[in-house]
Amino acid sequence: MNRFYSLFPIAFLLCLWPLNKVAAADESDTVYVVRSTYEVDLFPRAMIAEMEETDDGLTILTEDGTKFTYKREQYLYCDRPLQLASLSIESFKFNNKFNHQVFSDIDCEIVGDSLIRGQVAAVGHWLTPSFKIEDKQAEVMMDDTVRLVSKRTRVPMYEEHTLTVTDPKVRVLTSRRVRPAKYVSELKPVSRTYRLRLDWPADRVTDSPRIDIHIENDEFVRNKVIYLNATISMDGAGVYPSMDETPVQIRGRGNSSWHNEPFSKNPYRLKFEEKVKPFGLHGGKSWVLLANRQRGSMMTNAIGMYAAGIVGTEGANHIVPVDLYINDYYWGSYNLTEKVGFANNSIDLEDESKACLLELDTYYDEKYKFKTRYYSLPVNIKEPDFSEAGSTEITQKNIENRMNAFARAIYRQEEFEHLVDIESLARYLMVSELIINYELMHPKSTFLYHENVLEDTCKFKWGPIWDLDYGYGYEQSNSYFQEGTDDVFWTEVVGKSNMESPNTIKRMRMCSPALDRAMYKTWTLFMRDHLQELIDYCDDYFAFAQQTLDHNREISFWSDYDYYDYAWVTENAKEWLRQRAIAAYAQLTPYELTDEELGIETPDEGYIPFDGIAQPKDMAASKPTLFDVYDLRGVLLKSKATFQNLRDGLRPGLYIVNGKKMMIK
Repeated sequence: MNRFYSLFPIAFLLCLWPLNKVAAADESDTVYVVRSTYEVDLFPRAMIAEMEETDDGLTILTEDGTKFTYKREQYLYCDRPLQLASLSIESFKFNNKFNHQVFSDIDCEIVGDSLIRGQVAAVGHWLTPSFKIEDKQAEVMMDDTVRLVSKRTRVPMYEEHTLTVTDPKVRVLTSRRVRPAKYVSELKPVSRTYRLRLDWPADRVTDSPRIDIHIENDEFVRNKVIYLNATISMDGAGVYPSMDETPVQIRGRGNSSWHNEPFSKNPYRLKFEEKVKPFGLHGGKSWVLLANRQRGSMMTNAIGMYAAGIVGTEGANHIVPVDLYINDYYWGSYNLTEKVGFANNSIDLEDESKACLLELDTYYDEKYKFKTRYYSLPVNIKEPDFSEAGSTEITQKNIENRMNAFARAIYRQEEFEHLVDIESLARYLMVSELIINYELMHPKSTFLYHENVLEDTCKFKWGPIWDLDYGYGYEQSNSYFQEGTDDVFWTEVVGKSNMESPNTIKRMRMCSPALDRAMYKTWTLFMRDHLQELIDYCDDYFAFAQQTLDHNREISFWSDYDYYDYAWVTENAKEWLRQRAIAAYAQLTPYELTDEELGIETPDEGYIPFDGIAQPKDMAASKPTLFDVYDLRGVLLKSKATFQNLRDGLRPGLYIVNGKKMMIK
């Protein structure tokens, strides 16, 4: 028995069919063709001239004469109502977990059905968006060029973009003009377009963030031991949240960067009684003001710590450039950042009672310290403080045993992935190699931590990266971004000869094939996803910090005068980083990396783009399709089920239906 449909011509422009609302169209307006691959084709009835279904298949003729033919085995059924998922974006945000310079989550507002807007208080335009779409199979394209994957794709974003949501398994009939008065119909993926509008306060800043500290009795910081009572206030320059006058304690900090003369551009430690969120950063009690007093160094920590953040090193620090005033005297341009330690604004652990934070450092100046049995590496125990009763369940001997096992493996050139988190170490070493941070070779300011010293399956993790003003070629030439781009970091120690442990670090880098592969993977991902971002960040950071960098020339401590032109430094830094990355990557042993290692997703070919299958009244008039239903373990749940009873008795979840994945809600 044949069924024949004839539709009358229409008197409106076919090209005005609202594609972004097709999924919500009334069933009388649309013919749905469900193909055997569980893909769906949508035909607006107003565009159909004739439609005929026989035992052999289906033919649809459009008003412009285009014919679409489906053989019986190519489709399941047609002209029955379906409930398709909407292509609407349900939420859109920038989560600070995936965006190093975004200090607090940014929830964008969805206005109506076509506008998304938000304000981004951040320096650096590369972002990773997080979003939810009702149609799980839908793809999101930005500006018709980049496919966005929620929480993964990192792209530069500016004031305005378009976001097009498309379901590749749902097509709609559209009309395209090929010449005057000549139209051709074609099936194209159904889509919906949003405008994304972002406001960037950092792009129009007219002044720098500012910190004012007033010390009790107008004293000045004279040493690194005694805390002085003070008050502090912060001005976020219209980009970050400001802070009203708040009690704080201040003392000096640093090693080679500290001068005993109180009227110097010294680094400082800040300690609050309660947790605070300066400039919107994650809450913590302890903070640091880095002085960057070496000439030409005022961008080194910002660039290196941003690299650490985007690569994913442990506890990567954030940098906010500020003008610092102490007792109403201008003190210079500083960086506010977190103090390294076990705190939720640095290394955030659920349980610190069995954990330790270690610093490999030749200054060897902590209360609790030891040297390893092999290589005599100087280890400072930063945490825990064993003098605080009940603060920990471990002993110094527990820590020494862990470090000695690691040093012994290096000495014997043995694998050590059972002792060290290889991915964590690879990210740490990759950033150090990129910026030529020879602090590793002394060692100095080299941090690693262990979350549970009493647990054999727990491993050392490396980070945070710290003290970066002796990198970028400084060891070779006492200048930044000038030399060293071709340096073979692990086999040549160029320039300074006072490095105590270069061979130890070299042996650590070379003795583990697992680490060698992880280094290649980390570098490959950086070259693919982040090199250009880091170069762009140099421009963004300079544009934001220019006022404070220029203002720094006005400090009265002439011994600390920095005469560098930081526009020139920025250009040098960009070219230096590019050359350095290319040279370092070329020195690696190449490996064949898997899609999983490269973060390449495998598409779900078995996804079904609709939630339910509505049945026609004349079901008996058509040949039924039967289905075998399995659970994910391969257990047969139903045999030869029909459309009517396919879902009966099944709980919501994922099933295998005729060899394809199917979600039942």
